[in-house]
Amino acid sequence: MILPNFMLFLEVIISHHIFEPRYRRMQSDVPKLHRMFAVAMRRSGTGSKIPMPVACMA
Repeated sequence: MILPNFMLFLEVIISHHIFEPRYRRMQSDVPKLHRMFAVAMRRSGTGSKIPMPVACMA
């Protein structure tokens, strides 16, 4: 998941609202399948969904 102006820190709970069906489905499937997903900050100045080279697992 690529988010603008976002950084995930250890042991910090984030409040978020997921509204896109594909991300809602992913969030519900991840625990059932014993998987994780990455949260990355969008690379600034790109204008598109290009992630930074480092992401966090959530």
